[in-house]
Amino acid sequence: MAAFEGPGTARMLEVVRGLTAPADGTLAACTWVPPAGEGVCGVCHGSAPPGRGRCFTCFRTAGQVSLPAGLVVPISLYRTGDDLWRLLRRYKDGRDAEGRRGMRRRLARLLSQFLRFHLACIAPGASSGWSITGVPPTRRREDARPLDRTIRLAPWLRRRHLRTLRTVRAPEHNEASDSAFEVIGDVSGRELLLVDDTFTTGASVQSAASALQLAGARVLAVVVLGRVVNPRAAPDAAGLWEAARARRFRLDACCIGHGGREGGS
Repeated sequence: MAAFEGPGTARMLEVVRGLTAPADGTLAACTWVPPAGEGVCGVCHGSAPPGRGRCFTCFRTAGQVSLPAGLVVPISLYRTGDDLWRLLRRYKDGRDAEGRRGMRRRLARLLSQFLRFHLACIAPGASSGWSITGVPPTRRREDARPLDRTIRLAPWLRRRHLRTLRTVRAPEHNEASDSAFEVIGDVSGRELLLVDDTFTTGASVQSAASALQLAGARVLAVVVLGRVVNPRAAPDAAGLWEAARARRFRLDACCIGHGGREGGS
């Protein structure tokens, strides 16, 4: 299915096809993300202890940087070993180059459609000159910068895409840092939508967001393709996962706006 451009029938046709007939199985691999509230972290939308607004990992990693991200929006939850987990691993580490390209196309379509629906509620104050940028990889691999390549597969996102960061020192698990990434070029005054493929503890996301904001950029929001959940880790996580799986995943609903509002230009 060709990527759409601009407003009107062609754009809606891609969205409708993606919602009603996801032939590649991407939407079937996705899991609903609950809105922030009791038992749901107000940052990452993973499980939070009763009476707490944030999970421990978000409390920790956001507190380790100078200017943490204020809004994180996962498109889907996933468990290790699930179909989305395989997709998010193999689009960058799969042995077959053609297979990696196919997986990038699937993820680009997911991101593009999600942002068409929800950009208006994710970044309501964004100017017409906003840009999109990816969190760079934290280790070397044969297929360099796979997330950037994925974003650029959607023509309307390619026009807005900027490479803004390079990895200096990969953030450790649960250890965010202002100096983990270095800003490339001048981002002062830029409005940026920051994208990452997965969210575990938030160390990479918070490190990247802080580096950009310390350099003068405004990070509108962080969108992550998948937020990992481990139902075996604690009863809170198990309850969150069961509740999420009980709801049908819809691309026209998100954890921020909850409804089907479309955005983008």
